[in-house]
Amino acid sequence: MMKRFWLRNESRHTEPIHFDWFKTSPVANRSLAVETLKKLIPIRNLGDDELSAFALGQELEVLSKDAILFEQGQAIESVFYLLEGTVVLKENGVPDQTLTSDSFRAKFPLSTGMTHSITVRAATQISLLRVPAQILEIGNSSYHAKKFTFQSPAEGDGLSTSTLFHSFYNQFCDQNIILPTLPNVAVKLRNAMKQDIGIADAVKIVQLDPAISAKIMQVANSPLYAPVAPVRSCLDAVKRIGLNALKNLVTSLSMKQIFQCDNKLIRQRMEQYWKQSIYLSSLCYLIASKTKKIDPEQALLAGLVCDIGIVPFLNFAANFPSDLYEANEIEMAIPLVKTPVGVAILKKWGLSNELAEIPATSEDWFRNNGDQLTLSEIVVLAKLHSYIGKPQSQRLPLIQTIPAFAKLRQQSLNPESSLEILNIANSRVQKVANIFS
Repeated sequence: MMKRFWLRNESRHTEPIHFDWFKTSPVANRSLAVETLKKLIPIRNLGDDELSAFALGQELEVLSKDAILFEQGQAIESVFYLLEGTVVLKENGVPDQTLTSDSFRAKFPLSTGMTHSITVRAATQISLLRVPAQILEIGNSSYHAKKFTFQSPAEGDGLSTSTLFHSFYNQFCDQNIILPTLPNVAVKLRNAMKQDIGIADAVKIVQLDPAISAKIMQVANSPLYAPVAPVRSCLDAVKRIGLNALKNLVTSLSMKQIFQCDNKLIRQRMEQYWKQSIYLSSLCYLIASKTKKIDPEQALLAGLVCDIGIVPFLNFAANFPSDLYEANEIEMAIPLVKTPVGVAILKKWGLSNELAEIPATSEDWFRNNGDQLTLSEIVVLAKLHSYIGKPQSQRLPLIQTIPAFAKLRQQSLNPESSLEILNIANSRVQKVANIFS
C-alpha cells in the first residue's frame, strides 16, 4: 500500500504542470486508462494493482501544434510518452527525426537520463503522458529480479508445450547442464595474477597456448594500440599491452573455443552468434576508448560474454532428438535462456559482479548509474547501436533518448554529434573483428 500511495502522491503533488515548459498551453486534459499504461515501456512492468493506483493520479496532456515539450540540454524532471499525434526530434548536427504515436518506438519515453539529449516539438496536435523520472527505476525493479531467474514460459506464448525448452529448463534448474569452463590458459593467468606476478611470469603462462600467444602479438600490432613499430615477441607484446589488459584479452581471445559445435545446423547458429559477439565487443572497445573512462579491454570482454548463455542451450539442442522440436523453437527460447544461463556461467568463472551481470543489463535501455558512464552502459550503447539499420531497431528506443547517450555527449567526444562518433567507430569494427576470426 505504501508504494502505491507514493506513486499517486509523487505524480499529483511533486510534479506540477509548468505550462511555460511547452511554450504553448495545453488545450485540454483527459483521464488515463490502465490499458494505456500496459502498453508503455517500462511502466508496464508494474503489477496490475500498482498500474490501477498509478492511473488514478494521471491525466493526458493535450498540446497544440508547434508546442515545445523540452529542449536539448535541459535538466530532466519528468519523462514523456507520446500517445497521440506526431513530434519532431531535433539534435544539433543531426537531421531531424519524426516520431508518430502509432509506431512501436512511441511505447518508450521521449527522453531519459539527467538532461535531455534532444529537443522535441509537436508537429501536430498531440496528447502525451508526463510521469516522474523515478518511474523508470520502479518499473524495472521487478523486471531486473526476473532476468536473473530462469522463467518458465507463459501459457500460449509458443514455448509452453515445447519439449526442447522444458527439458532444458528442468535440467538447468536441477543443475544437470554442463556449463562451459574458461580455457586452461585463461584460468592459469587469472589465478596467477591474484599473486601479483610480473610480466615475465605472465608471458610464460600465455606461451603455454601458442595460438593465444600469437593472437596477443597480433593485438599488440593492431590499430587498437596504434603501434609505432611492430613487436616481434610475446614479451614485447605484453609490455605494450600491460598486465591488466592482458588478463582480459586472454579471456576474450579464448572465447572462440567455447562457440564450437559438431552438429552442422547448430554450428551455423553458433557461428552466427559468435560473429555478433565479435561485432558487439568491437563497438564496446571503441566506445570505451573514446570515453577514456572505461578500460577498453574490459569493455571488449563484456561485449564478448554478453550472449554467452546461448552456448549451453545450443549444445543441448544439438544433442536433443531433432524429431521432438521445430527449428523455430530454438529462436523463441533464446531470449528466455541467454540471460540466466549467461549470468550463471560468468559467476562460475569468478568474473567481477559488474561483468557477471552484463547478460542481464545489456538491454536495460534506461539504465542510469549516476553522472559517469559505466561498463554496463557502454554495453547498452554498443548493443543499441549494433541494431541500427536492422529491422528489429524499429522495436527499440531511439539511441538519442536513452540515459547512456546523454552521458556520451557530456564527454565532449565530438562537437556536433555523439551518434557520428559511433558511426566512425563502426567503420573501424572490422579491423578489431579480424583479431578474433
